[in-house]
Amino acid sequence: MPISIKASTLDSKIETITIEHNPDCCPLCNRHQEPSFVSAFISQYKQCQIVYRCTNNKCLSFFIAYYHQHDYLTSRDYRIVRLQPQNPIGIIFEEEIKRLSPLFCEIYRQSYLAESNGYKQIAGCGYRKALEFLIKDYCIYKNPDSSGEIKTKWLGEVIKTNIDDNTIKACAEKATWLGNDETHYVRQWEDMDIKDLKELLELTKYWIIQKEKTDKYLNKMQNKK
Repeated sequence: MPISIKASTLDSKIETITIEHNPDCCPLCNRHQEPSFVSAFISQYKQCQIVYRCTNNKCLSFFIAYYHQHDYLTSRDYRIVRLQPQNPIGIIFEEEIKRLSPLFCEIYRQSYLAESNGYKQIAGCGYRKALEFLIKDYCIYKNPDSSGEIKTKWLGEVIKTNIDDNTIKACAEKATWLGNDETHYVRQWEDMDIKDLKELLELTKYWIIQKEKTDKYLNKMQNKK
């Protein structure tokens, strides 16, 4: 339902505008609600920034809703386009991965956050970095005596020489190819994008976990007494 509000302009005047609706969800706690209006400011390029405060007692955070004037020639109506900052839900890391490579989890989370805010050009680079931390941390865990060597080698060489499991090796290799595409000027895999990179990252992570679980039980139950 359209709502009329008063907003400050660049020359400190107060103007009444119409927004399509208030945000219905806090971008930080992800709770559905009608947040409290705090203030509004009309900036250049027909954009209105409105400060809201979450009404969830466990959050109460401030955030900004960005509105754009959809037809500045005939209307003063503003439509919501995005909320910031964002704290996307749905990122759950397995305990095995959190213990194995906490920095992978943090880099992946930041990359996901960038992607969720529309920064896909830098998100791909972040996923590529997350992959390198995951693979190198895994290889150091499996080969602690080679830690120094693994840290300084190219990722492709680490995958080739320090991973024995063929499925993990294949998935990590393909993920590296797509990850490199996200950092280079010319793409080698034109028919694939960041979604495919994330899928291969998930597969690499999945097979690492399955390999570790399998080895644990095989080592624990070598002989029946």
